[in-house]
Amino acid sequence: MERKEFSAAFREFVRQNVASVEQVDVLLLLQSDPARTWTIPELSAALSSSNTSIARRLSILCARGLVKRDDSGQFGYVSDVAHDALVSELRREYGIRPTSVIGLIYSKRTSALESFSDAFLIGGDDRDR
Repeated sequence: MERKEFSAAFREFVRQNVASVEQVDVLLLLQSDPARTWTIPELSAALSSSNTSIARRLSILCARGLVKRDDSGQFGYVSDVAHDALVSELRREYGIRPTSVIGLIYSKRTSALESFSDAFLIGGDDRDR
């Protein structure tokens, strides 16, 4: 079976907005019921994670405009035509081929790390010397 490539828009969305698998889990849980809001302890319990880790993920998602914090300190998904289709695509792709999505999430870190380490190469870019 031929492996379908991710769309450029989807790859860019993930590159710009997703830093970890746990962040995907938080986003998809919130998006599954956009009318509901959650506290950090509720999300932590639902995802079997720590409050600190969930708070960190929520902070990133809020900064990206994908999640909002209300006046009572609860968090909910921000439905927006600009990203709803991409979040739905993330849900679909993560459900069908999670390994490929995880690879996409962490490949950006590898690329950034390689770019950083390349800055310290002496004598060109031949890594096999």
